[in-house]
Amino acid sequence: MMEDIDLTPKRAAVLVASESVADAELVGKLLQDEFHNVKLSTRPEFAVEDFEAQRPTVLVLAFDSLEAAQRYYLGLD
Repeated sequence: MMEDIDLTPKRAAVLVASESVADAELVGKLLQDEFHNVKLSTRPEFAVEDFEAQRPTVLVLAFDSLEAAQRYYLGLD
């Protein structure tokens, strides 16, 4: 049985991943108006550690290309 996950804006853990600090900060700032727990991951060498530390319920991939987003996502496995 799946555990209930609280996706309300006050409880949902959001991780914004990007290769660009500026892009991640922009997306994070926009999301912080609605969500209370937004973290950023901008260093590829720490992608797995950032993901495991945050354990996000929502992952936002803010990359310049679909291939870069796929590399990030597949690297979490």
